[in-house]
Amino acid sequence: MLLRGDYSRRLPVVQDDDLGVLVASFNRMQAGLAERQRLQAAFGTYVDPGLAARLLEQGDDVFIGERREVTVMFVDIRDFTPWAEANAAEDAVARLNALFEIVVPAVVEAGGHVNKFLGDGALAVFGAPNDLVSHADAAVRVAVRIQGLVTARFAGGLRVGIGINTGVVIAGTIGGGGKLEFTLIGDAVNVAARVEQMTKTTGDAILLTDRCVDGLAARPSGLIDRGSHVLKGKSTPVRVFGLDAATSR
Repeated sequence: MLLRGDYSRRLPVVQDDDLGVLVASFNRMQAGLAERQRLQAAFGTYVDPGLAARLLEQGDDVFIGERREVTVMFVDIRDFTPWAEANAAEDAVARLNALFEIVVPAVVEAGGHVNKFLGDGALAVFGAPNDLVSHADAAVRVAVRIQGLVTARFAGGLRVGIGINTGVVIAGTIGGGGKLEFTLIGDAVNVAARVEQMTKTTGDAILLTDRCVDGLAARPSGLIDRGSHVLKGKSTPVRVFGLDAATSR
């Protein structure tokens, strides 16, 4: 059953001797493997070891939905669709993987979580599923780092747009039929996605909402007030700030 990945079986402990101790140890190992299997099913294989350990300590609490303030970051490759149509499929996939090799380590090393890969982009969250006090600051630092690494790696051959917003979401694990997925629900996620799209209009590589800026413990240099804009699906204008990564490091 171990070879099949079935960690649900337990052996009865019927003897209070060395054999009984061995059986009890086996059952504890099975329980631990089952919990790790459930964690991987919900959060994917790209959870960093430190976060995985903290989530395992939380036990079932991590699978319960809750409202919490987080900072959400969308990263998207500029003009990827026409580039992919003009190049080989292998080159398109290689380019995506090259970007994600930058994004994923940058996010997890700062205590964030890469929630989803979205075609030519990614959704990352700071402050869920694990607590992160300065989640807005962490997200901004990661955005600056990603922008710097992309520039150094591709020398203008690949450009990204990054939108960041801070707000309250419902965070929890949903699914059925053996498939689980950690997800974020709320307007804060939608706003972050809209702001990332707005980078195409403002010309900024990184764009922050006023909610994100207000949540920063320390404002970085290089902030540029881009004014208030009405986002798709929103009746109230959202104030946004561009961030010059070159002057914010």
